[in-house]
Amino acid sequence: ISFLSQKDLDGEKLSQPLPIVIDWTEQMKFHGRENRAVFLGRVHATGESTTTFDCDQLLIEFVDAAPSQTSSRSDPWDLLEPLVNQFKPKRDDAKSSLPATRFSKEPVYLLAEGNAVAESSDLEPDSGAILSRSRISGPRLSVNLRPESSRMLIEGAGNLQLEDFRPVASKTQATAKPSD
Repeated sequence: ISFLSQKDLDGEKLSQPLPIVIDWTEQMKFHGRENRAVFLGRVHATGESTTTFDCDQLLIEFVDAAPSQTSSRSDPWDLLEPLVNQFKPKRDDAKSSLPATRFSKEPVYLLAEGNAVAESSDLEPDSGAILSRSRISGPRLSVNLRPESSRMLIEGAGNLQLEDFRPVASKTQATAKPSD
């Protein structure tokens, strides 16, 4: 499943809505009125290709984001419309399916359970080269993306790996004083 979001999975505000893609092997339960989805079985979630979550079970709570196109209809089940449209018979009239861009969701809380791994990379904007990368894992990982209480919690024994690929500043650059 994929949906458009103004935020990446790490809570970073994006300049334009980009897709968040979630794959799973067993089942997905979407509770539309509650704006909540549960994914089961080797779950892989990725957003803007720099943040990923892998786990056995993933719960995501959403908030409705401002739609990217004007729509007179708003329904929490709209998130599933692109999936449903794949199985509808194709018709020639343009009104047979609504554009997927008329709704968007933003993740506000993630709970990854069972072999949870979160990876994130910071990229150099011009070249796309990796500047730094982090990987955190544990049995249960929760991420609150709400602006007023943004935080991550690992419950149980885990592992944290930080990598910094930025070049080391030369000694002359580090000790040079800025000119007046």
